[in-house]
Amino acid sequence: MASSFLKKKAEEQAKRIDKQYGATAYGGSSSRTSSGGKTGTVKYSPMNYCKIIIDNSSDFSSDLVDAAKALYLYYVEAVKYFS
Repeated sequence: MASSFLKKKAEEQAKRIDKQYGATAYGGSSSRTSSGGKTGTVKYSPMNYCKIIIDNSSDFSSDLVDAAKALYLYYVEAVKYFS
């Protein structure tokens, strides 16, 4: 029973690791309906961060690059396992 619960929790977390989070900026005023309007939206996930680190590995410590690679490999394998 407990192992089933832990597997379900691991599956939930693995599936959310690439979830995109967003932020929108509005200009001119703090009101969304102001004449300033929407100036931009950014969407980001932990996998975006890993890709930046791996693609620019010379700019980061080897420990951070290794952690980013490990997280990416975990994600790939988790998707396969839980699919």
